[in-house]
Amino acid sequence: MNALPIRRQSISIRRLEPRDIGSAAAIYNQAIVSGESTYGPDVISEERLRNELFDAPPQFESYACDGNDDGPVYGWAALARHTHRDIYDTVAELMVFVSAEHRRRGLGRALAEHALSRAPQLGFRVLLLIVQPEPAFLLAWAMRHDFRSAGRLSGVLPVGERWQDILVFERFLEGSR
Repeated sequence: MNALPIRRQSISIRRLEPRDIGSAAAIYNQAIVSGESTYGPDVISEERLRNELFDAPPQFESYACDGNDDGPVYGWAALARHTHRDIYDTVAELMVFVSAEHRRRGLGRALAEHALSRAPQLGFRVLLLIVQPEPAFLLAWAMRHDFRSAGRLSGVLPVGERWQDILVFERFLEGSR
């Protein structure tokens, strides 16, 4: 386990395990239903999320943050495949999700920074971040962490009755293969 000090508390981050998939899917689906995720409009099944996170080459890792090893996951992050084409195995999409009731405690930041620190060690050359234009703090976070805008896909994400844009950011990593 890797404990990161945040706001006078220690946040414990560990590898996401198959036993965590129910909690992780619930958090992911909470973000989909609220229109915060770029995945959607339908919720993701536990089986599909399990396949996405655990049926991937070993360099694609997922992480969990929880109160203890026996409790539910409060948040999770992944260096996930953005495509299943083998030629892109040195490119990962950074995904971070925190349950609504555990936000604003530094969990998302700790998870993201843990994933960012692991990415070069795992041989990734490029990280992608795919977000909606709002909330603005995500865009500011991306820029502070050396992501640069790689483009906008206009009107591709169905959110309720409208079609939302998504933004794509990329970060080139030093020290990777």
